[in-house]
Amino acid sequence: MSSCFRWDSGLVGKNPFDKAAKIVESSGFEAVDETANHKLGLAGTKPGNHVVFEVDAGDVGDDKWKEGQLTLMYLTSFEHMGRARVECVGGCGCDTTEIDGHIKAQQSVMASVMIPLQLHDDELGRAHKCQVRVSVLDETESEGHKVKLLQVVFDVFLD
Repeated sequence: MSSCFRWDSGLVGKNPFDKAAKIVESSGFEAVDETANHKLGLAGTKPGNHVVFEVDAGDVGDDKWKEGQLTLMYLTSFEHMGRARVECVGGCGCDTTEIDGHIKAQQSVMASVMIPLQLHDDELGRAHKCQVRVSVLDETESEGHKVKLLQVVFDVFLD
């Protein structure tokens, strides 16, 4: 099962954030539409800004699943971009990962990272929800700290 959460430019004029992942906590991250090409996303610009996404795979019914994968797409650019830590904070486990939005080439392009997830059962033996936090770090290789998330894809692997 795969759930794709994105900020869809095809919905501009409607609600482009309809298909966005559920945000259960946010500090400093804001929905942005920064260009004439409608490059929508969720951006944090200061160290300490963070957002927690929750994905719920309860729709798979009684099937047992223990593993999944998070694919996070983010903007990279040659100026003003920073680094972020991605970590699992509830319902699942994963290796803490860092993403870096700064590149040397004078362009702005999407990059992605795939993070394997180990899902944990709740008190009833079900594993349905997973919370992932993205936090803007103080370290940067540019003059800025901006982290712009473009898409979140959550895949569940059934037993």
